[in-house]
Amino acid sequence: MAQAPYDPKTGTRRRGRPPELERTAIAQAALAEISGFSVAKVARRLGSTPGALYHHVSGRAELITMAAQAALEEVHLPEPEPGPALDWRGYLHDVAETLLAALQAHPGLALALTELNAPPPSYARMLQQAQVVLAGHGVAERTARTAIHLLGHLAMDEAMAAAHREPEAELWGWTFRERVELVLDGVAFRRP
Repeated sequence: MAQAPYDPKTGTRRRGRPPELERTAIAQAALAEISGFSVAKVARRLGSTPGALYHHVSGRAELITMAAQAALEEVHLPEPEPGPALDWRGYLHDVAETLLAALQAHPGLALALTELNAPPPSYARMLQQAQVVLAGHGVAERTARTAIHLLGHLAMDEAMAAAHREPEAELWGWTFRERVELVLDGVAFRRP
């Protein structure tokens, strides 16, 4: 016989059929539990059980994807105006800094993303938009794709490292910006 759903307020099981879980609530619960992530923690936050949660998601990877999607949907990059007048370096700096800020706003998200085989749709869209900017400035597709993925990895690396630093973490910001500059210098070198 299935157990009744867990009530996080009272610490006891409730009677009756468990409530239907909505994907938005699941995504928000997964994001809230992304640091020290586990399916059981997400289920507990929802007042449910892992078994009931598995009726709505295929597993841990889908929960991480949903959490990342929820976090990155909050991120809004300015829509780039195509053409040679756009400062592609400044735009890509903004992409890297915006992604870093989103990852740092949700400690544990960067580490959780390393478990995925493919990026969540909002992350992929952000990278695709940046790739289009580079293509508009004559950068070869392969170089653009590599540079954008490097910027994403730099942001993830910095977010994971920052989670373990002392309060003077701002002093380390220059290393992130310097690494971003090195990637952009490589792109500039390969531009026609």
